[in-house]
Amino acid sequence: MNNNPLVSILIPCYNGEQFVAEAIESALEQTYPHVEVIVVDDGSRDNSVEVLKSYGDRIRYEAGPNQGACAARNRAFELSSGEFIQYLDADDVLLPEKLERQVPILSQNVADLTFCKGNIFGDGKPLRPKKSQIGCPEGKDPFLFCLGQGLSTEGPLIRRSLVERVSGFDEMIKRGQEWNFHVRLAAAGMRIHYSDELLYNHRHDDRPGRITKLKMTAEDSLSQVLRLGEVLESNPVYEFHESRRQAYCARLAPAILSAARQGNSPVVRQGIQLLHRLDPQGSYRYSESALVDALSKRIGPVTAEVMLKPVRAVRNLFRKSARTTG
Repeated sequence: MNNNPLVSILIPCYNGEQFVAEAIESALEQTYPHVEVIVVDDGSRDNSVEVLKSYGDRIRYEAGPNQGACAARNRAFELSSGEFIQYLDADDVLLPEKLERQVPILSQNVADLTFCKGNIFGDGKPLRPKKSQIGCPEGKDPFLFCLGQGLSTEGPLIRRSLVERVSGFDEMIKRGQEWNFHVRLAAAGMRIHYSDELLYNHRHDDRPGRITKLKMTAEDSLSQVLRLGEVLESNPVYEFHESRRQAYCARLAPAILSAARQGNSPVVRQGIQLLHRLDPQGSYRYSESALVDALSKRIGPVTAEVMLKPVRAVRNLFRKSARTTG
């Protein structure tokens, strides 16, 4: 393997004129010497493209119509040549030694993705470590680990061949993009490594229109989980064996229940159908005790039980149906 492999730092940009220069500078100022910086502007309506032009040949950029962050990341990947891939959102920052710390891990071929801790900044408060830091994956099935975690965009450094194996980001989804991507990487045979270092800064601010600021309904959440399962089920590149199916179903079932409170919508019916296909015996396990406890403390145990009664009725219905069809 190349002792000094090229790392491609890929930045999608949409209306990012206020912050994208800071992201680019953090990429160019890496202490690791062998990098290329590629920015794809996703139909910005501000002066982002002018900011990108100002870097001349220090970066490679391309501007196109608005198609979403996943499409922009995938296009940047197509333009790249690096053996290792670093994704970076246009409003976030890599610390100078990030790649220098992470490249040796992948170069030693002990992992296909290595990730780290990060800081929060940009909300008027002092720079501080993220409260919900990701745990250590050692000794765990990478699929189960990623299914229950939320790896950031900036934290991981990823082997190119693994990104190619899963065809990059899923352009059909608008929320939970990173979660979907990392679970699929894990299902495709990813070896994962964790470093207990703070190597990036993630921006928190109240700009209107940020995806993380938009309200997500229970039906949206179910659609997100459902899309992942359908892809895992249908594509032979993914190792979706029994224990992984049960773990996924334990994530799908409560999402169905939450959406069912809003009515028997088509996405609820699709979720139940997928649940029956993946686990017709109903052998998955999940707990709603945390939900019951939280509701009981907030609105009282009697009211909580009244509220949960129709949800449990739906649960019992599709479990009974699963036993009948099995």
